[in-house]
Formats: sequence, structure tokens, C-alpha cells
Amino acid sequence: KGFDIPTPGLGVVSLSFASFMSALVPSEAAFATAWSPTQGESAWSPSQPCSPAALPPPGGVALLAARGEERRLGVQSLGVAAASLATICGSIRVCRRRRLVEGHTSMRARRPPPASVLEFASGASSNPRAAAARAAEEALCRQSGLMAVEAAQGTRVVTLKNFLSEAEIEALRSRVLELQAQPLLFGREDRNSRGEPEVPGCWHITYLHTNGAFKQHFGELYDKLWRAFFDVDSAHWRILANRDQSQLNFRTVEFQEYSAPGGLTAGRHYDAGSLITLDIMLADPGKDFEGGAFATPELDGSSSTPEFGKGDALFFVSHKFHNVRPVTAGTRNVLVAELWAGPSSLCEHRCEAQDCALRGRGLAAAPA
Repeated sequence: KGFDIPTPGLGVVSLSFASFMSALVPSEAAFATAWSPTQGESAWSPSQPCSPAALPPPGGVALLAARGEERRLGVQSLGVAAASLATICGSIRVCRRRRLVEGHTSMRARRPPPASVLEFASGASSNPRAAAARAAEEALCRQSGLMAVEAAQGTRVVTLKNFLSEAEIEALRSRVLELQAQPLLFGREDRNSRGEPEVPGCWHITYLHTNGAFKQHFGELYDKLWRAFFDVDSAHWRILANRDQSQLNFRTVEFQEYSAPGGLTAGRHYDAGSLITLDIMLADPGKDFEGGAFATPELDGSSSTPEFGKGDALFFVSHKFHNVRPVTAGTRNVLVAELWAGPSSLCEHRCEAQDCALRGRGLAAAPA
């Protein structure tokens, strides 16, 4: 989170990354005139690209926005420290976008995220339409009082081992197979490895909530999932604590089957508009399929892949980024459910907005 730099006469000066300022001046006098303890936070902009223009020129002096103990140092002492740093600054590469600093052995710089994290949590979409849709989506979530996407990244996935028994899994799978033979009972969708609609695809989704079928045909499981959502939330996040339970419903309940090379690999994917998401493993990893690990990028730069065996349930805040790595062999079978503060969906798909669910129930959407 920072680094120490030895200076003549002052000993070791501790600096944080936020202490770097974007402006560069050639002299101690200019430094003393321009320095302001509040400039550090306001000068940095995430829109500034990493480029040679961001590097200090040879012999330049990086302005320092000191905080804490550093603020108690006088401007004169800071000027001495700045002068002693002139030769060091010429060899430091400052990446403003990621606030990473490299190039000097005395620095304790944060390690860059491993390739696996970058693969499953890539930056904003280069597609303008997709980027605009994501921005509108995030704004709507904020207006609805849902957990901010940034805050959700600091939450952890909760695992309940053996949430469903072998008997419960087999009963569920057999009943779904039986009901799938009835035409028009469930909404169904096929997708390709990029998550795009395609028939035949390698990612098959059966929407069990269609026309209230999940509650009607799987009543005991419905009740078990409902109770589990509240129990897990009460113990870990308390997202539901101050919400009217009568306004909470299942947004979607999906019976998903992935075959190679199916997966959920879109960067920065999250379930926008939902509160909590649940995944239950219905297949046996390593036996029924290979690959297909559930993964979440974490704030410390790591990629978390929780143990997810047959019968296990994963609960997570819906706005947390998550992915499924490509299946390489066999069939990965999971049950996915999302809880939201919206109407119970009867549609043949996952509703993207509450007015869709209202129309599916034959109700008019509330006026804006």
C-alpha cells in the first residue's frame, strides 16, 4: 500500500500511492509554492491512460500530497525530501490507471493480478453499445437502493456443503426431465460458448419458474431455497434485513446444463438488479464433467474458486463479478436461482426489468 524512501537528514519518509501528484516541477522553490495537501486526491483521474506522457521527465520532481504524519512536516523539509528524490523519480514508471508503481527496489508495490483474474474480470467493454447498457444498468441499480457493484466486490461467496442430498438431486433431475417432455410448460434457451443464443448450443437453460411451475411442481425445494436465502443473508450480509419480505420474490429459477466448451466467461459479469444469487451443483465434478469451475475475482488480485461438489450450494451477492470456466468434457448441471425486490416472474425467460415481470403477470407497469 506504499513504500519507504531514505532521505538525507530526514531519515525514512513513508509515502502512500495516493501521495503522488500528477504535476511535475523543476525546482524546490516551485515545489514549495505549488504544494497543497489536498491536491493528491483530486489530481488523479481514472480516465487518464497509461502512456509515456504519464512518466516523470528526466530530473523532474514528483509533487507529494502528504497525509497523516507527513502533513506535519514543514514545506521546507518536504522540499529537501523532494530534491533528494529527483534522481529516483526519473526511473519510476507511474501507471495512473492502476496506481501501480514499479522500478525501484525499495518499494513494496502491489503485485499485478494473475492472468486468470484478468481473463475473468476484464475491463469495461470496448463495444460502445454494451458499455452504454452497462452504465445505464449500474445507474438503475443505484437508484433502486441495491448494493453498489464496487461494494459487492468486497463480499465473499458462502458455501453450504451437501445442501441437497443425492436423493433430492435425483428427484429434481428426474422430475425436470419428465416435465420437459410436456410442450410449452417451461421456457427454454440454447446458447453458444460466448453466451449468445444459438441452436443447437452448448449451454442449455430451462426456466423452471415459467408460469409458476417451480412452486407448483417443486414446492418443498421452493421452501427450502427461500429459507436458505434469508438464513445465509442474516449470517453474512444482512442485505434483506430492512426489506419487506412480501416484496421479495424469485426472479428466475434455472436448470442449466453446460457441455464443452460452454461456460460463462464474459468479463465483469454480474446479476444486475438481483439481491442474492444461489447456485447448486447437481453433477459430480471430475466424474460427470471436467473444467467448468466457478470463479470470482477478488479485490486482492486473486481468483477465488470455491470447492463446489455435488449437492453443494454457493450463495453470493448478485452484484459480485462471477464466471464459469469453460467445460472441457461431459455435462455440468446446476440449479441457479436469483432473489430480487420485484414481482414473481412467470415469463419464459429471465426478466431483465420489473416491468417485464409485471407484463408477464398481466399487470401494468407502474408509471415512471
